[in-house]
Amino acid sequence: YYADDVVAESNDITSTDVGIQLFTGNSHRYVNNMVKGGSDRGFFLNNVDNVTMLHNSIFGNPGFEHQSGSSEGLTFRNNIFASENDFGFETNGIDSADIVALDYNIYYSVNGSPVEFDLVTYDTLANLQAAATYANTNSIFGDPLFNSATDLHITFGLIADSAGTPVG
Repeated sequence: YYADDVVAESNDITSTDVGIQLFTGNSHRYVNNMVKGGSDRGFFLNNVDNVTMLHNSIFGNPGFEHQSGSSEGLTFRNNIFASENDFGFETNGIDSADIVALDYNIYYSVNGSPVEFDLVTYDTLANLQAAATYANTNSIFGDPLFNSATDLHITFGLIADSAGTPVG
């Protein structure tokens, strides 16, 4: 909830509410996790600094949300952000000065827009890239083809095959 120096690697988290939720903290690293929120967010951050998220599959309503609050040093690479009835990736209150890297991600929503970035809804990757030229050059909008809403492994997900890039 309020924590510094958080490291979560190779976890399979399933919740009936929010998968992971953090308010206020510094130096967080989330790598290779499968996070499933229930009726709420898969992953929620607010007022955190120096967060690195790599190789995660996140599903919730929304999949990922960052709410207002001061945050800086944010890195999101090689993640899948997906939702059933909300945004796959939702932010308000962050901009180019706060983001170190935002690329090679897959955004998807079954019954909604894949992304709401800084309170603007984006239904196409081209519109998102035009609005935020510093981010998502190699990202993708599309269905990653999870095995199910509760099993975020990808067996036949052609869109996710080789979509990432080597990162630490």
